[in-house]
Amino acid sequence: MPLNLYRPPPGLTAQDKLHETTPAGEYDLNFVFPVPEELRSEGAVLMKPLVPSEHAEVLFNQLVKYPDMFRYLPYTFTTLPQFYLFLESNRREPGTILFVVYDLSLTFPDGDGEGEGEGEGDKEMDKRRVAGFLGLIKGSEQNRSAELAHLNILPPFHRSHITTHTCSLLLQYLFSTLHLRRAQWYSNAFNSPSIAAAQRLGFRLEGEQRWERVLAVGKEGLELPAWAEQEEREMGRGPGRHSCVLGMGWDEWKEGGEEKVRGLMKREVSKRREDELKR
Repeated sequence: MPLNLYRPPPGLTAQDKLHETTPAGEYDLNFVFPVPEELRSEGAVLMKPLVPSEHAEVLFNQLVKYPDMFRYLPYTFTTLPQFYLFLESNRREPGTILFVVYDLSLTFPDGDGEGEGEGEGDKEMDKRRVAGFLGLIKGSEQNRSAELAHLNILPPFHRSHITTHTCSLLLQYLFSTLHLRRAQWYSNAFNSPSIAAAQRLGFRLEGEQRWERVLAVGKEGLELPAWAEQEEREMGRGPGRHSCVLGMGWDEWKEGGEEKVRGLMKREVSKRREDELKR
């Protein structure tokens, strides 16, 4: 009989290099496709590749204020080391890239967001503008496809232009810059706002995958069948998740999708004062 010598790879630990202090110029994004220095929607959002030494602490300090935003996500962050582990585990996946999001529409009582520096870049990347992060996963050069994922927009920036513009910029990057054939979006089947957001961008609901994901113990999800519950819990496995699959092809992008996204991004972006956000 043939051998099977497979052993699960060791998981990351806090002893691994997590790049807490690695400068941006030395940080390897490790992404399968060329990475832009930035993605920008004038007067609306700025997206930069997420670098832990520059962005992790700022993001974490905001994310932990809103535990409810992780309701439908397969992960939750409660400590900064956990967040560094999350970022490094994603960096090691060549099909994954994460971007930090800045809201360019904010104004400030002390001026126009000068921040700690005096240059235009310092104004744009003032920490008070950080609206969350999102990215791409399952990027495949062979199949010319990628998935929009890790949509973590902070609640004070909900019901604004942020989600529409960030996702639209990613779609433009995938189809108009990289010329991929497919973009997809997975959502917890119970997360109707996520499904609606994808459809508003032009994604088409393609179906539902039952028991698509095993969730961590303690996460909200599908109850385990009585006949499997004891064994699954002894194995440290949590509840399950049905996932909706939404997709967009390069043909759909060319036949109205690109125009639809441009139309969404042309809508007026209302300026808001940073001190009026309910953080």
